[in-house]
Parts: sequence; C-alpha cells; structure tokens
Amino acid sequence: MMKRLLVFFLVMTSHTAFGGMVDNYGTGSKATALGGAFSAKADDPFAVYYNPAGLARIEKPMISAGTLVVSPDMTVRDFKVEGGISSQDPRLQAPRDFDNKTKALISPHLGFAMPVSERFTFGIAAYAPYGMAVEWEDDLSTTPGGYNSFNSYYVREVVTPSLAYKFSDMISIGAGVSLGRSKTGNDCFGASFGGLRNEAALEDDFNYSFNFGIMVAPMDRLTLGLTYRGRTETDFEGDLKVEGMGKVAKVELEYDHPEQVQAGICYVAGKNKTLSLEVDVVWTNWSINRSQAQQLTFKEGIYQAVHLPKNWNDTVPRNWDDTTQFRFGAEWQALECLALRLGYFYDPTPVPDSSMDFTWPDADKQTWSLGAGFEFGNYTIDSVFSYSKTDGKRYINGDSDSLNHSYDNPMDPTNPALASFNAEGEVWTCGMTLSYHF
Repeated sequence: MMKRLLVFFLVMTSHTAFGGMVDNYGTGSKATALGGAFSAKADDPFAVYYNPAGLARIEKPMISAGTLVVSPDMTVRDFKVEGGISSQDPRLQAPRDFDNKTKALISPHLGFAMPVSERFTFGIAAYAPYGMAVEWEDDLSTTPGGYNSFNSYYVREVVTPSLAYKFSDMISIGAGVSLGRSKTGNDCFGASFGGLRNEAALEDDFNYSFNFGIMVAPMDRLTLGLTYRGRTETDFEGDLKVEGMGKVAKVELEYDHPEQVQAGICYVAGKNKTLSLEVDVVWTNWSINRSQAQQLTFKEGIYQAVHLPKNWNDTVPRNWDDTTQFRFGAEWQALECLALRLGYFYDPTPVPDSSMDFTWPDADKQTWSLGAGFEFGNYTIDSVFSYSKTDGKRYINGDSDSLNHSYDNPMDPTNPALASFNAEGEVWTCGMTLSYHF
C-alpha cells in the first residue's frame, strides 16, 4: 500500500515547475496566503513540510490537492561586455535591453493525513521544496545574455511520508523523510564551441532528506513551532549536446539542496478566537555550496576541436550566502464558513554580485499575499494571490566571475571579459487547493 502511495504521489507531481529564483513560492494555498508563516499553525497535510508535528492537530482524515500558477517577469537593461569575445561579436559591445520570456509555470501539490491512533497521526504529501525556471529569447541579436544562459531550470520533487506523536494537548513532535528526485539544465550559446547552441540536461534519479518538528502550546492562545528540514546530497548526471554535433560530453555535477530551520510563534486573539497572528523566522544554509563543480568527459576527438582536455573539470565559484527570512501571516475567521488571510515576507538573496548571472538570476525580494478559505460541508477551498517584487534594481558592473567566465575567449586568456547590466523583476502567483474532510 505504501509503495503504491509513493508511486501515485510522484506521478501527480511529475510536471512540477517553479518560476523565479532559488526557492519556491509556497506549498499549499493556505500556508502561501499566510506568507509561509505556518510552522506554529501547520494544521493541514502540508504540515509535513512546514512542521510535521502539526499533523497531530488533524482530528479526521483529510485529503488536499491543488496547484500554484507562477508567472515571473524580469527586465535587463544596459547589458554590454568588454574584452573576451566581445571584439568578435559586436552584439555584445553596445548597451542592450531585453526581457525574459518565461511562460506561466505550474506547481501542483497533493497531501493526505489521518489519525491512526489516539496519539499518532500519519501524513504524506507531494510538492517541490526547491525550484526555479527562467527562459530568455534564444537569439543573440535580441538577448546577448544567451552566451551565459537563455533557458535554465532547477527543481526537486519529493514525496514526504511523515508521522506525528501527541504527548499531550501541549506538546507534539513529528518527523518525515522526503524521497525525491532532482532535475537541472541550462541552454546557452557556448563561446568554446564558436557560439553554437549548447544544451545540458542533468538528473539525480533519487535523493532523500529528513524533516523534524516540534510544536508546543504553553497556553491556550499561544503556540510555538520549530522545524528542521535536512540537507539533500545530490549527484547529477546528464549529457551536453551541441547544435550540429549531437552529444559531445557526459556531464556530472554535485550541487546539494541546503538545510533550513524555521521557527514560529502563533497567537490567537479575539473573544471568540477568530484572529490568529504568526511570525516566523527561516534560516537557510545556502553557503554549503561555495562553488558549482562539474566534470565533462568529451567524446573522442571533440575535446581536440574545442581545445579542452578530454576530462575537463569546470568549477564556477558561487559563494552563496546564508539567508534569514522574516515571515508574517494573519488569519481572520470572518464567518463560520469564511476565513480571510494576509501574508508578507522579506527574502534576501543568497546570490552575491560575484556570481550573479542568468543561470541563477536573483535579488532581494518583498512578497505580499492574500487569500481566503471557504467551507462547504466536508469541503474546503483555499485560494491565494501573491506578488513579489525585487527590492530596487540590481547592478552588476563587471564583478560577476561566473558571468564573465561565459564571455572569456578560450583562445586569448590574456584579455578577460567584463559583463555589466542592471536588472529588476516581479513574480505573480495565484493558486487554489481543494480539501475533503472524511
């Protein structure tokens, strides 16, 4: 039975994708509408992500399914390159403006939870804890950034069976294991291949991580939540294909998903306990990946044509910074059948100027969200709408080593490239989740 459940949940999320940067935009419409401030509330099947101890709050079996639709929009201004291959390609010399062409992306989520005894509650959910996808025009005459990337994606899809134990009405604990797979890829026009189109697609067929949580209610109106989401070690493998040449190399990449710690406090106010307020802090250990190392093993003869060793180790410095997010959520039970929700969080980017590029475009962001929950008998419909905006423009003035690397001339290492631009963006998200209480 468990094996069938795992297969079913993976199939349901086989087309998961996320627009944006290096994190997701929520799991489940209810938590997303609360700005992700959910570790001390966590009272639906997606508690397996926000705090598995919250499963103990579920008194009857329930199943939830829904999707988020994510639409990112980014604008690049005054892009130009000095040195490197710019002398050979005039499209890189004059300042250029261009926008991303990423289509609206879909991220489904599915969850089930049920008490199995007086003290134990089982839950399982499928979702994407990390993801990004960005697409640009695949034409260097309109998007000179294509030497670095014109299509990139990175996603982890998981199924997380979990179990919660209720010591008392005051204390519960929970744990789960996230069984997943990860995919990443990048398409660009490679300077090492004379500007021909490169396509790299890599997968890690199976990986895992652990989630742990505790929930404490020291008084009737106050709840504290603490969640640990463990690191995921990955081993990506795939192929590099070049336009007109087919598969030219096998590619191996190690790039782990970071661990997170989320802590929250929820207070219920009002005479009839109709208003709940929660504040969460989320710390992410992005610095585990100081560099992005990949090994390319070229097919016989190809490496001579591109003037690279047959076994080429390419290490791109990332030097990402750990981040701390502050999340706020409020829910008002306006009517017995209607709950209104608001959320906000500030998301500092882990990506420093030294590694900001079009493969991992990111910036400090602010996100505002609102939503509503409607109850009709055994059914609940939760909705969410959110808007994210970069905190001003981001300026890169030749200081991104990873971006400059894409424009270096392999035949003339004495004249390194310097790429500069400024950028800003926004992300619109809407979603709906339908739940049935047995």
